[in-house]
Amino acid sequence: MIIETKIDYPTNHQKPLFENTTAYCFIGEIERDYMGDGVSIVKQDECDEEIVVCDSFEPQTINTTNFELLRENVPWQWVDKQGIPQTTNSGSACKLQEWFNCDSTRNGVTYLMSKIGNYSITPQTIYRILDDTKINVCLDTRDPNNKKWIPSIENIRIPMFSAFCPEQADRCGIYKDFFDATNTNILANFIKNKNDYDDVMDVLDWWWEGPYRNAKNKVYLNDKIRFSEGIITHEYQHFLYDRDSTISYMNGSNGLVSLKTNLEFQRTFTQFKCPEDVKKDPFYISVINSKIWQLIDDGVKRGRTIDPITKKDNTEFDCDVAARKTYDDIKKRINVWAKDNGIIQ
Repeated sequence: MIIETKIDYPTNHQKPLFENTTAYCFIGEIERDYMGDGVSIVKQDECDEEIVVCDSFEPQTINTTNFELLRENVPWQWVDKQGIPQTTNSGSACKLQEWFNCDSTRNGVTYLMSKIGNYSITPQTIYRILDDTKINVCLDTRDPNNKKWIPSIENIRIPMFSAFCPEQADRCGIYKDFFDATNTNILANFIKNKNDYDDVMDVLDWWWEGPYRNAKNKVYLNDKIRFSEGIITHEYQHFLYDRDSTISYMNGSNGLVSLKTNLEFQRTFTQFKCPEDVKKDPFYISVINSKIWQLIDDGVKRGRTIDPITKKDNTEFDCDVAARKTYDDIKKRINVWAKDNGIIQ
């Protein structure tokens, strides 16, 4: 089982938010900073928007609600920059870097979706990450001689694709799938006697130990049976690692706090007299979006576990371990069915 992460991201300071592609092996709204209970507002006749004076300088944070977990063919809606509702769907997103040979198989994939809709089978509008974020600014007047616009970001959505991907193995005719072992027709079709039961249990033990640990020990799967519910659990653990590491990184000292502390992400009152001028400046939008994308990108890259002894990446092994509870449940279901049907005592 090969798990891959694809990340497309723009470099800092690019004016347009184009995408560069890098491949790495293998949901929600922002916690809004409302700047306190009392908001000072100054109305300027020449401005279309009211000037909001900052009264809180706490760093902006994200949480689990900013992440959205997608499978294949899941709808995705947003409102674009012109205020027009849009819709698309994830389509056949397992096709990312799809394998076509039958020498080895990729059973699942987890990755950050920089675009949604490009794998849809019907013509769709393409959603690009951060398409529906909104930049707000308040005026920092603590230094009357150096008033500054401070940004906050609304509606940061981080779409993650995580799924069981059977297409390659199915094309190669490799696997019989027991899924979660709740379909008794499948059990009856493949387990006719005690020998069949023993074969299935041997394969289940192989999956419980874990494909990556077995590959390391050169223990190979002889009977091509899979239990896709366990693969889904493995992939979901990848999602949890990526999600939690991104939250930790973006809420840390190098994260979103920089929007309020780094002059690169601020604009002076001398440069822009009105908030709408700041928010509509193409270069400023690009700088902010590039920073947010960089933080998301770096956070997902950190979704790894390290072996405390070897100091090597241990993520795949830990995801295999996380799936063991699922395989234990599958084994219990098969045992109950086998006893009820006289296959075992």
